[in-house]
Amino acid sequence: MPRKKKPSRKTRNLSRRRAKPAAPAEQTGFGLPPDELERALLTGESPGLLEDYFGPDNYSQLRDLARDASTRPVRGGPRVLILPGIMGSTLAKKGPLGIEDILWINPVEIALGKLTSLKLNGAASPYHAAGAILFAYLKLKLRLRINGFDADFFPYDWRRSLEDLGADLANKIQQEPASQVSLVAHSMGGLVARMALPQAGEKVTRLIMLGTPNYGSFAPVQVIRATYDVVQKIAKLDLRHNAEELSGEVFNTFPGLYQMLPSPEKFSAINLYKPDAWPAKGPQPRADLLGKVKAVVDRLAPADSRFFLIAGINRDTVVGVRMNAGEFAYDVSPDGDGTVPLAFAQLINIPPQHIY
Repeated sequence: MPRKKKPSRKTRNLSRRRAKPAAPAEQTGFGLPPDELERALLTGESPGLLEDYFGPDNYSQLRDLARDASTRPVRGGPRVLILPGIMGSTLAKKGPLGIEDILWINPVEIALGKLTSLKLNGAASPYHAAGAILFAYLKLKLRLRINGFDADFFPYDWRRSLEDLGADLANKIQQEPASQVSLVAHSMGGLVARMALPQAGEKVTRLIMLGTPNYGSFAPVQVIRATYDVVQKIAKLDLRHNAEELSGEVFNTFPGLYQMLPSPEKFSAINLYKPDAWPAKGPQPRADLLGKVKAVVDRLAPADSRFFLIAGINRDTVVGVRMNAGEFAYDVSPDGDGTVPLAFAQLINIPPQHIY
């Protein structure tokens, strides 16, 4: 999962003023569509707003990268689609006059308790992926463009099943005018790419996975149990819901989250695909969603010569879980990138020279 940028003092103050109406979302970078933020970087508009969103140092660097990238022709360059990780795409719905009303990740909207609108209950959701979260991914896109690649984002609704997301990506690839497409995929994006490969075919010439949990990770376990640090931080911002309510009412309705649970193939101490393996008290997984996980992950494309893997180590990472007095206790080691254990990222059949 991408690291979430800590809201600036200005944004925190906005969310804390309960006695006054919240500032309109469009007054912060978090409420602007990503394409507008990119355009403002290039034109120099709204520097104060962009500094608040990106941070002063990042804003200065991104402004220079955007201007440099705008001078480099990419037409005819190798086509690259960048897939963010889970929580790395904005989620929005169409508002009045067709304007995108961004909920994720907008601190003002979260403070008002609107995250519950993202829960999935089997009905069609009004929310869709509106773009990549730029403070996490824009540098990658700009640097690729500076180096002559025709790079764009493929944002996706990370709440949904890998089956649906893989089909969407495969359709996008098939519609690409370029005869060849490379994929650069972070975290969950690598799983979306693997799900798309059988349908996308040989048009995909390279898949570069960045910290992809090919055999899952323990972060989804902690999200469902409301103990994950990101959930805790979001709950502190939300003025109406605590972490347990957000996990139990919102996050545990996302099929995509369940499909990144540790695979029994790699972690057999507790079969987390089984409802009775979880603690009896506290936030619970949904049995119907757990029951569908194996059939989905079994369809992920195996590695071949097109696969490249970049995986991190030497960060404290949860590498195991055990039951202790009726609650999960987690084992931590430096054998991972902080979220994904190295052993859970590695796939057989990736050429050794393609692993970094």
